[in-house]
Amino acid sequence: MDTTNFVGRYVPLDNRIFLTMTRSEIVHKIEALIPLNILSLYRRKKYDVLWSLQQFAYRRAVRKLQKVNRPLKVVFLTMYPSVWKYDSVYQLMQRDMRFNPIILVCPALDCEKDFMLKNTYETIKQFENRGYNVINAYDEKSGACLNIQKLKPDIIMYSSLWTGHTDKKYDHIALRKYLKCYVNYGFCNIGAEWGIASTFHGLMWRYFSECELNRQLAISLRPKEMQNMVVTGYPIYDEIMMADESSAGWKNNSSKYKKVIWAPHHTISEQLVQFSTFLQNADAFLRIAEKYKDTVQFAFKPHPQLLTALYNHPDWGKERTDAYYAQWEKGENTVLVSGAYTALFKTSDAMIHDCGSFIVEYLYTQKPVMYLGVNREEQSNEVGKRAYAAHYHGISAEDIERFITEVVINEKDTMQSVRNEFYQNILVPPNGKSVAENIIDEISKALNI
Repeated sequence: MDTTNFVGRYVPLDNRIFLTMTRSEIVHKIEALIPLNILSLYRRKKYDVLWSLQQFAYRRAVRKLQKVNRPLKVVFLTMYPSVWKYDSVYQLMQRDMRFNPIILVCPALDCEKDFMLKNTYETIKQFENRGYNVINAYDEKSGACLNIQKLKPDIIMYSSLWTGHTDKKYDHIALRKYLKCYVNYGFCNIGAEWGIASTFHGLMWRYFSECELNRQLAISLRPKEMQNMVVTGYPIYDEIMMADESSAGWKNNSSKYKKVIWAPHHTISEQLVQFSTFLQNADAFLRIAEKYKDTVQFAFKPHPQLLTALYNHPDWGKERTDAYYAQWEKGENTVLVSGAYTALFKTSDAMIHDCGSFIVEYLYTQKPVMYLGVNREEQSNEVGKRAYAAHYHGISAEDIERFITEVVINEKDTMQSVRNEFYQNILVPPNGKSVAENIIDEISKALNI
């Protein structure tokens, strides 16, 4: 039998196996038997139908909301403070009589339970400390998640496109009847369809874009679906502008210390993308921190999923990982930072990282930044290429130390003009307004409120 057009390998159907499989696993097993050209056509037609049904639901929802005479209930879904990019939007809605914003903290069900609970309660506490209206979606006693219909939302704001990490109740397909909006949880700088123009993006009511370059790229990939994109700027612009510097977390605010952030990504094993250089540099950063303890403070700002990745790594595990994190937390000139990071960015002098979103986000500070690892330009869109070109680049511990001594301590910053040009041409939001104002103006205009 010619299997050229088949995905995967042929597996005989066995009813006994199917009894122990999840619905998703059954679907994947059946799809493995379908020729690729037929499967691709089926998926395209299925999405076209889904998209049409979603547009019909949106038209009904808009007509309904245009007639209401009450504040619109806006429910923000989030799992981690680090993917929360709506602070300025929430605060502006909080002051606007037309809106009633609520934050629903969803559990990260793909993480270890103790970490999930710790993260959930810490996230809730951070929002409560800001005076926000926040609800815990997870009932620890029953292990169940809140049915969002009980909140009677009008608009749902997603913080992440990775809805599979939490309860399926909050999936964008399950919530078809509500107006759904999205801001990328990281400033999109890759050219891949999944990052900027996926089926998730296409099924949003409004997809708020960071800049015109990204909007044009998305439209080129999905001309029909990406008409839902509106250029508003990226909300971290607002957040850095209004960040409370006292909440940054540094141990010593003396001007004699330079403040450097190290932000490693979580992709330490082969995955869809692999950016992380943590395993190569973990010990080197602690040595460098000790060497420059009289002149530099270091903040360890790991991706929130790095902890779980290290727990599961054969050479690390929970004990070694916890001990390593504790070293950063207890060090004389080091801090461990989790959660929100805009104040940390604003008060820092430089950053070293290998993260995808930070390659653009830190440039909002216009301060020196080094990217560790391989050249990202093959994976990048035009914004990503320009952002990468505005970085210093390094691989080794020697490169890291050279950046700290020459650029940070001795202030020989040769990239400043490149960063400033990127900031003015790409990052400043349109219309002479804040990003939050642009987003709320678009919602208000679409609903005639």
